[in-house]
Formats: sequence, structure tokens, C-alpha cells
Amino acid sequence: MVRWSITTAAALWALLFAGGSFYTALGGEAGGKMIAPDLANRVLADDPAMIRLLWITGGLKTALAIALIVAVRLKNRSGTSVRFWGISGRLMQLLGVGIGGWGVAEGTVGLLVVVDAMAPPEGWGDGSVAKFYAAVWGPYWLLGGILYFLAGRLLCTHGRTPDLSVAEGKL
Repeated sequence: MVRWSITTAAALWALLFAGGSFYTALGGEAGGKMIAPDLANRVLADDPAMIRLLWITGGLKTALAIALIVAVRLKNRSGTSVRFWGISGRLMQLLGVGIGGWGVAEGTVGLLVVVDAMAPPEGWGDGSVAKFYAAVWGPYWLLGGILYFLAGRLLCTHGRTPDLSVAEGKL
């Protein structure tokens, strides 16, 4: 049961994140104060490159969720090599490390700006969004990274028979 909960949570995380991209690309303005002013201004100005980027990233996030759901569904079918799932799981884990690392970086920079230990990065304006990066975006990305790492780990291990190693004398 835990296996499905982790993979479902990881897929829902990506779909929720994709929903935000699609909402903003369609002209949604709620939450504009939670992102860097340079980004918010480009969205509000209907910058075609920014809108296109939002559609593309929303699509990639949706594809990520679908890929995870399909991988978990196909995992139970016989005839697929264990090596394939090992590679798929390792790629998912690597993705989780990257997503989580980004979250740690964003959260850390946001926290350092909030406590006046560093100046706001270029594009953050006066740094008023730093609290959102420290308290919302950093932890959100970190959560996604952890979920994808754990889902990848389950892809690597789910379905293996521990008795196989005993039968082959590799205990």
C-alpha cells in the first residue's frame, strides 16, 4: 500500500505543479506575488516567450506524472526485464535528486535573503518574495524530489523476488 501511495503522491505533485503552469499561461494572476517580480512582470505583459515556456513546462510536468503512472502500471506485467526497471528507477531517482537539490537551493537562498545574510538575486526585486522561496517553493521542490526519489527506488525494487538470490546461492 505504501508503494502506491508514494508513486501516487509523486504523480499528484507533478500534476499540481503542471496545473499552476497552465493556469498562469492562461492568464491567471493569483499567486503573482509569490514569484520573482521579473517573472511575474513577463507573465503580466503577455510575453510570448514566457507564455510558451509556461505551456512547455506544464506539458513536461504532465508527461512526468504520466510516465510515472505508466511505469508503475507496466511494472506488474510479466516479460519486462528487471534491468529495464532498474535503469528506469535509477533515472527517476536521479530526477528526484535534481528536483530536491533545486528545492534546497531555492529555500536556502530565500532564507539567506530573509535573514539579510545576502542580497536578493537579480530578478527578485527588493527581495520581498524571498519568504515565499524559503517557506513555499523550496520545500515544495524538496518534497517533489523526495517523492520522485522514493518512487524511483520502488521501481528498482518492487516485484523482485528475494528467494531468487537464495536459490542461486547468492545470499
